[in-house]
Amino acid sequence: MVLFANAGVDAEVTIALHSRAPDDEAVVILFGNEQVTLEFYDVASLERLRDIAAEGARRLRAVIEANVRAGAAEEAAADGAVVAAADRPVELDA
Repeated sequence: MVLFANAGVDAEVTIALHSRAPDDEAVVILFGNEQVTLEFYDVASLERLRDIAAEGARRLRAVIEANVRAGAAEEAAADGAVVAAADRPVELDA
């Protein structure tokens, strides 16, 4: 298989599982209104997709959580700098 594609999927994109008929030996994953599809004809390939998706979710969650922590630390440091600056005496020229 050779496929070149670039697509972004966010929480608002519908993702659905479909079978053309109850006895069809294929399942289709449909993405959004554009009907971008992935068709699977064997269980092993679908299970590999599950495993890769789970690993991708784990990695993405870890990066997002790390970025949230880093942002909170930067915000706390900035707040500390503002408090420290506010505690300094101000000299006024007479």
